[in-house]
Amino acid sequence: MTPFELLDVLDDEALDRLPFGVVRLGPTGRIERINRAETERAKVQRWRALGRDYARELAPGLSERIRAIPVGANRRIQFRFRNSEAVIQVSRGALATYLAITPLPADEAAAHPARGQPPCPRPTMSTGPVPQTPVPGQSGGPLPLVDVVLRTIS
Repeated sequence: MTPFELLDVLDDEALDRLPFGVVRLGPTGRIERINRAETERAKVQRWRALGRDYARELAPGLSERIRAIPVGANRRIQFRFRNSEAVIQVSRGALATYLAITPLPADEAAAHPARGQPPCPRPTMSTGPVPQTPVPGQSGGPLPLVDVVLRTIS
């Protein structure tokens, strides 16, 4: 099970405890699921966001970049939203596209314009070896993303 597939088994309460934004888009690009971190970043209520065209209404210009990703592939992109800049991990599937959104701090966004490739802030949801990510408020070494998700929901 990939980290993105793991997100599908979480209920809304568990999804809301994740420290990064999560959006699941249906095949037409409409929002099927969205967590609290992303509704706060986008300044939209969850009930108003569900069913909306994410790229058209909340992230103009993102749909072309998502469509350029082949089905079955995962990509990390930097994107400038209306009110912030973020790194987005995109996992594009045939029936759903998953977005994991990590806003960039203002000073880092200024140092790395959207066209550049900044070092991705943690947590990330890349494929391949499980990335290491620090867990806010916990001491010790970094933990794999799946551990972050599992600790969040337990």
